[in-house]
Order: sequence, then structure tokens, then C-alpha cells
Amino acid sequence: MQSRANGASALVSLMLLIFVLWVLFLPPSARDELLNNNISTNNPSIQFNKTLLSQAVGPLLPEGPPLIEHPLPNIFLFESTQSQVIASSPEFSIHHSLFSRTEKTIQTPLNNLDDTSQVSLVFRAPVRKGILSVLINNVPVFTDELRTESVAPIALPKGLLQNQNTITFSVSGVGFWFWRTNEYRIENTQIIAEVRDKSRQQASMSFGVDSAEINNLQSSVLSFFADCDQKTAGTLTITLNTKKLYEAIPDCGSINKQDILGADLQTGRNDLIVSLSKGNMRVEQAKIQSHVKPTRSFLAFFQVNNLLLEEVQSRISHVVLKVLFVDDESKKSGITNINGRLDAFDQKTATFSRDISSIIRPGNNYVELIPRSPLHVVSVDVRVE
Repeated sequence: MQSRANGASALVSLMLLIFVLWVLFLPPSARDELLNNNISTNNPSIQFNKTLLSQAVGPLLPEGPPLIEHPLPNIFLFESTQSQVIASSPEFSIHHSLFSRTEKTIQTPLNNLDDTSQVSLVFRAPVRKGILSVLINNVPVFTDELRTESVAPIALPKGLLQNQNTITFSVSGVGFWFWRTNEYRIENTQIIAEVRDKSRQQASMSFGVDSAEINNLQSSVLSFFADCDQKTAGTLTITLNTKKLYEAIPDCGSINKQDILGADLQTGRNDLIVSLSKGNMRVEQAKIQSHVKPTRSFLAFFQVNNLLLEEVQSRISHVVLKVLFVDDESKKSGITNINGRLDAFDQKTATFSRDISSIIRPGNNYVELIPRSPLHVVSVDVRVE
């Protein structure tokens, strides 16, 4: 009985010896995982899929002259007028006798009085007898006896015109010739004027601004060369995104400048409308220059412990750098610097990824993102995979 117990004890001792020898020859990481299984489940320093770094970044601008220029096209603004019939009336008759009298009143609106000039009244008088009187807003503008059917245009002074006008036709009385009747038959009555075409005095253009420029903006200036005659030049008005930016008679033959507030610019498309009150003007060499703050590269640090380094060196795990950009299909150019190892990228896709397992070192590590073009970076992550 005792010999059996001694044999069993020897067998257990032999198995224990074999297990100890097997454990000693295991790789360090496997041995630690086996011997410290309960500890490893509670110690995040040796867990897989660990996030070593995860940081939001934002916009980055490349280093260099802190000036962004937006050139604008040349435009030519000029005053143009066209002769137009702005009102007309069908044929009518007026008369004046001893016992009766008729007049004709025509209501004529002028909706664009400021853009209207050289207003005149024209008509024909196939039947005519007596002295014809024409009043505009109760003010006489013509009094005469017509001798011919065709009538020379009657000027209507602009100072008498209103947005709503009344034109009155009447004929003189017969006097001592009570048996007579003075009468007129008027036809082809028209009011003709020179109307300014404002479409030739206005132009629009647009330019794009990214968020990096707006976020780092120090000042912005609009400049342009005005080719015009100072004596006849009208007022030039420039609006930016519906806000009035400039309104003045510019210095003809010189560069004109106007500051732009940062609040007047917006990310994406910006619209400029340029209009001239009168005369002709060529606007050339127009541009918007934005002075921005120099932007430093993104720099962050992360830690690598010895256990993780052993996992990476054993090729059990990998350390991966991932940079996520805004997916705007724009060019994304820059350099990553991992512990002094430089790696350039030039792409349009929204994700940049590199395996940096061979670059990491125990202790403190750093990752730097150096922009070569404006970058809109969502995040920079370093993960164990």
C-alpha cells in the first residue's frame, strides 16, 4: 500500500517537473499570459486592440507666407439706355361747342422714374379745329392750334412727372362763333422715354473660402483698379454675401482697397455683386487677400510599455496610425513624423493609414502631422491591432 503511494507521488513529481520545464521554454509573452491569466484580464496595459492615442485635430494650414489670395475676374460696367414706349392710348375725340364740351384724361404710371429720361408725348391729329391744350398733372405743357396731322414730340419735363401721372387733352371754346364746334380726333397716342438698362451696370462673381482660412484669419482686404473718368464716374457699390461692403466713387486710375470683416466671410462659396450708378467703368486686377495666422503642425505623444513592445516584436500585434480627414474630395498633402521617421502622403481619399510597428519604442513616442496643403483633419488615432 505504501509502495503504491510512493509510486503515485513520484509520478506527480515527474509531471510537475515536465510542466515546469515546458513553461520555462515558452515565449515570454505566452508564459506571462499563462502564469498571470487572472491579472492580465484586469490589467489594461497588456490588453489587445488598445487605443494608444485618439485625438480630434481640426483644420491645419501649411507653413509659409501667411497670405491667401483669391483673384477675381475683370469686369466692364457701362450705362445703356433704350427708347421705349412706356404708355399708349387708343383713338379718342374731344370737342367744345356752345352747349357741350368733352375732354380726355389718360392715366399713365411710371414705375421706374429714376431710370427714365427724355420723356415725350407723340400723337397724330387727323381731325383738328381750335386750340389744343395738353396738361400733365394739371400743369400745361402744350397750347397751340395744330396746322398739320403730324405733331412734333411734346417734351414732358421730368420735374412734373410722378409715379402716377394724369394727362388731360382739351380744346378751346368757339367764342363769338357759337354755331361752330371745335374738335380734335387724336390717334396713335404714345409716351416715349429713354429707359436705362441696369443689367449692364451690374456684375456678379464668386470665390471659395475653406474653414482653415476663416479659423486662422487675421485680416482680409479687397483691392481693385478702377479704369474710369473721374468727372463722369458714378457710385460703385460692392456687396459681399448680401452685405454692403463698399459704396463710393472710386479713385479712377488707382488701386482702391477696402477691409473685409471676418464675420462677412463664410465657409464655402462667397458671392460678390458689383454695381455702378451711372457712367462707364472697368474694374480690373481685383482680388481678395487674407492674412492668416501661421499654423503649427499637429503634435501628440503616446506611451508604449515593454509588454506591448514584446507583442509587436513577436508580430502577434501591430501598431497602426490612422488619420481621418473630412471627405470633401480635395487634395490632401502632408508629412507624418513618427519618432523622427518621415512619411509623405498626397491623396484625395478621406483616410490615411500606416503600420508603424517597426518605428515605435518603449516609453514615450510622438506623432506629428505636417500639412503641405490645407487639411481638415477629423482625428488622429494610434491603435494596437
